[in-house]
Amino acid sequence: MLYGSADDTSVRYEPTTDQRMNSVRNLDPNTWYYWRYAWGRTVRVTVQEGGPTGPFIYDITRNSTNGSYNPQSHSAFIGTPAGRSGIESATIPGTIYRNVWISTRPRP
Repeated sequence: MLYGSADDTSVRYEPTTDQRMNSVRNLDPNTWYYWRYAWGRTVRVTVQEGGPTGPFIYDITRNSTNGSYNPQSHSAFIGTPAGRSGIESATIPGTIYRNVWISTRPRP
């Protein structure tokens, strides 16, 4: 996941290499995962197994040292933008995304 700008490295907030290597998980196709991405003065990604009350299996926070992360305009991709990682990584065959909420307001 790219946090911040693809072009301006002063506003790119990404996990360290160690955090990336330690965050690789095999996900169970029979389990539901609650993904949350929040931004502002910090950028935080969490994944909980079984839903929003389940145990955390991923929790990474990066400080937004150059102010609040608030891109204009904001783009969200489910999967991967093909230009960044190649067409073979752009989607995951058989993946189901449900109840997607992208907003400046809390989810209902």
